[in-house]
Amino acid sequence: MAAVIAHNARHLYVDRLPDVDPFVHVFTELVVFSSAGAVMLATVAVMRNRIRKKRSRGADADR
Repeated sequence: MAAVIAHNARHLYVDRLPDVDPFVHVFTELVVFSSAGAVMLATVAVMRNRIRKKRSRGADADR
């Protein structure tokens, strides 16, 4: 959400507002940034779980 706010603040600062309805513009960006954030979070979680699983297998072999 912070990315959307910063992006729209930049639009206001440079005085280049899009020609579409502001609600549609903001809502579309919010959906895109939220989806991208969810995908990145899920990717990090999968990678973390794989690393932890490998480490736990290595610790079990040492016992």
